[in-house]
Amino acid sequence: MWYTGIMLMIIKKVCFATLIFLVCLCLCACGGQKETNGTAAETLYPDFTRAGERVGGGVPVEAANAKSLTASAQGEDIELTLSFVGGSRLSGSTEEKKLLVVPNYEVYMLPAPARLVIELPAVSYWDYTRTAELSDTAGIQGTFLHMLADGETISIFVQLERESMFRVEEAEDSLLIHIKPLPQQSDAQQEDDIEDLVEAGTHFFVVADAYRDYCSGVISREMDMQPTLASDLTHVMLISAPFDTPAEAERYKENTLALTANTLPAQWSAMALSQGALPPYSEEMDYQAAYGHMVYRLNAEEQSGEVFLPDGLYLCTLPEKNGVLYSRRVTTNDVTGDVYNYEMLYTMDLQGNKKPLFPYEFETIETARYAPDGRKLAVLERAAESTHLYVFDVEAKEMLVDLSAVGFGDMISAYTWDALGTTIYAVGGTSAMQVHQYDFNVPDEAKRYSVVDKTGADEGSIGYCDGNLYFVQSDLNAGAVIYRIKPDGGVRKPFAKGDSFVLSADGSYMAINASSKEMESAGAKDVFSILSMKTGESRVVTDAFAVYSYFWSRDCTKLYYFENRLSGDAGEGANEEDTEAAETADPFPYTLWVYDLTTQQNAALMDFPMTSVSMSGLSERFYLCYMDEATMGSAIRATYDISAVQLTS
Repeated sequence: MWYTGIMLMIIKKVCFATLIFLVCLCLCACGGQKETNGTAAETLYPDFTRAGERVGGGVPVEAANAKSLTASAQGEDIELTLSFVGGSRLSGSTEEKKLLVVPNYEVYMLPAPARLVIELPAVSYWDYTRTAELSDTAGIQGTFLHMLADGETISIFVQLERESMFRVEEAEDSLLIHIKPLPQQSDAQQEDDIEDLVEAGTHFFVVADAYRDYCSGVISREMDMQPTLASDLTHVMLISAPFDTPAEAERYKENTLALTANTLPAQWSAMALSQGALPPYSEEMDYQAAYGHMVYRLNAEEQSGEVFLPDGLYLCTLPEKNGVLYSRRVTTNDVTGDVYNYEMLYTMDLQGNKKPLFPYEFETIETARYAPDGRKLAVLERAAESTHLYVFDVEAKEMLVDLSAVGFGDMISAYTWDALGTTIYAVGGTSAMQVHQYDFNVPDEAKRYSVVDKTGADEGSIGYCDGNLYFVQSDLNAGAVIYRIKPDGGVRKPFAKGDSFVLSADGSYMAINASSKEMESAGAKDVFSILSMKTGESRVVTDAFAVYSYFWSRDCTKLYYFENRLSGDAGEGANEEDTEAAETADPFPYTLWVYDLTTQQNAALMDFPMTSVSMSGLSERFYLCYMDEATMGSAIRATYDISAVQLTS
């Protein structure tokens, strides 16, 4: 009776009278050619297609556009309608035209968890992504657009709540897909002929938070891993076919990782999932690779370090000393499904609570520094080939000025605040570098900007101390010279020889790096020294090698500096070949040294893969900002606390 009922229902919907077409209708799933995998369709719904079988059809269509995707619930059943047009007005490049056919397609079902997949091998536009909201329909958990980086085929994944069968009809310019959920286990037990349609209980799966690797081709398509929505119904993950035992799942995971060299093991796991359950997702999964990663070497032993921020890079301490400011990368998808990244500023308090500081999106945040009054924040952003310096009002959480737009130029390399935090200075320009200033105390905004010195300046170093501004300029005759100038109408005067410098926080000392390449005398050495700002006395820290980068301790009693051990004299001015050779020869080519001003002794501390080490104002904590080289920070972009190792002589 039930078979006759379904046939009568089909006959009512079909407006053709020939017996031949009715026979074809029953065999071909109403408009699409069914490709089976050799397993006979279940007798419960003879005109529906189950998982493991595909239905295809359509014709080639130029500039096809998946215009709209809608869903409606008919009891437990679901009706999907995917409509097409030619061209796309939303693209801004072409007009739309009505179609009388549907473009080529294949529809199939993936089980455990249940996903209906609509594969479109040659669709140029997918405007449906702007309007489709299928998760409001009972039985649908969500949808996502899937596209491989090296292919033209797009796939629409419809995540279902239950294992289902489907039927496809072509209706002029639309695909009509009827989805019929299979009976639940409790119902199946009452029907002898459908006992094997739904398997109850728990199975074991391999799950990977590696969807981007899959789309980009890092993970082979030969692996039996398919995309699925995660439990948060937002993120897309990969999931294997079910296994009967945990040992089988674990073995499959290990075999897959062995064949996929560039993916991260921390993002893969073997787990048990109940029937139909989505793989669990938590935000911490994105940062698992940071834990246990080797980030420094001490006494010839590689060490992992304590993770301070698994999701960002430390920038500075908050003015109230009650937390830190850091940059966090955000990854999202646009309406076409393409992945893009931007960075935002976040704060973390002493209890570990994190929250965004401003709603502004940056390409790459180079540095950020609060003004001494704590009311303003300067942010240096790198965007493509340019850099931009912004100042924000911390309390109002709004941008006060884009200094690049008012005269500082789009190649800003260094900046500093005055003692009160009312004026900011920077080395910048568009073609030639100069020293600029912006005074927030000037009532007229149009008059706040001025050039401190028009003669020129080198990139990299600028500092303010006792009413004087310090910067560097080099020329063929004098070499590299540190100059001093009164910002308000003063004249620059030579202060010391050196091609870079860093002032101590209390203004008592200036650390000066003088490269031999900038010195006039034959046989001159690289000299790294300390100059007293009060007495003018100078002492050499080291002349054994070129110092790469350096920073002061917060109490100004110690000076930390890096040696690039494998590139000879490669300091901050090292050429690209030297630096590249050092990094490829040894994963930890930078040795951190410390000079104690009290004992006047140097000591080598440990080796690092990079020189992005700084000291926080929170109890003299040392932080390493680390980005993995293999993925340029996509896998690991974390800050490690290395204070557990005594950075003392």
